[in-house]
Amino acid sequence: VMGTAWMVDPTVIPAVVAGLITTLFAWFIIMPTLGVGIAGARIPHANRHRAATLVSHAVMGLGFYAGAAATAATHVYGAF
Repeated sequence: VMGTAWMVDPTVIPAVVAGLITTLFAWFIIMPTLGVGIAGARIPHANRHRAATLVSHAVMGLGFYAGAAATAATHVYGAF
């Protein structure tokens, strides 16, 4: 999504933003499918759960960055 230039020289912000965008999928697709409503509206302490979802997806974005940085450091991106 971020292009090959980002894979050559990755930065943290786009990766974390991509992770946070996946929160929308969790709130509007996964949670309603599991029966807890949009953004977990039907569970106790819904705001606490929403915050935990945001934090976990931000951490997933850091994982996106770590993977891209490792790939850039090894120059493996050109092999694919």
